[in-house]
Amino acid sequence: MNIFTLLINAAGALFVFALHVRRWHDFGQSGWWSLVLLIPMVNFFVELYLIFARGNEGKNEFGEPLPSNISFLDAIL
Repeated sequence: MNIFTLLINAAGALFVFALHVRRWHDFGQSGWWSLVLLIPMVNFFVELYLIFARGNEGKNEFGEPLPSNISFLDAIL
């Protein structure tokens, strides 16, 4: 049972890391900035930044922005 839990947690951590990398790419920054989230106390403020800051408009070096067909209110309702 412990090995199963470890595998599920590892898969979840990789998924969250991939989402953080994509979010940093929205700002035109390297995905390596996701490693900042491993620093205690700093990660709280970085998470707030990633949640609330607006990404770059238009194309950047990581490609076109993904289309967003859903609003925040639609997502929570």
